[in-house]
Amino acid sequence: LSKSVRNNVSKSVRYFDNPVEDLVMDVVSLKAALAKRKAVVYNYTKLTQQGRYLNEQIDKMKQSNNMAAQQDKYYKLENDLRQCDLKIEENRNHSQLVSSRLERDIERFRVEWHERMRSCLEIYHKSQVKFLQNQANDFSSLLPSLATLDSKRSNLPTGPAEVERLE
Repeated sequence: LSKSVRNNVSKSVRYFDNPVEDLVMDVVSLKAALAKRKAVVYNYTKLTQQGRYLNEQIDKMKQSNNMAAQQDKYYKLENDLRQCDLKIEENRNHSQLVSSRLERDIERFRVEWHERMRSCLEIYHKSQVKFLQNQANDFSSLLPSLATLDSKRSNLPTGPAEVERLE
């Protein structure tokens, strides 16, 4: 009995604990990918807002008819806007790349994870059913020998068990 319990524990680790741990690590990696995408999209949004603010500053300067006095400031704003536009384009491309990779990972995860979890649980369930059937067989073969050892102290039934009728 102890050998069968030991074998069942090792099967549980191999067929259930390790696969479930792998599945949990998949969830953790997906969570990390989502956090990375969030950071990338946040950075892209922040740069977009900065570009809008610079455009507003340039528009305000154009509307004021005092361009000659503010030529240096206007030149600096235009230069900052060009640099910001380059960063926005770079971050947009990066954001789209991260988003597309994440969408593929999520789709793969959804399909594969469901199948792997179902398979893992089926294998574990079958091994547990087999283990419990073997345990029942082992104990049923031991009961007659245990009953003959000390029948005075034991209250184990020696005959077939009576079925209780509930009416």
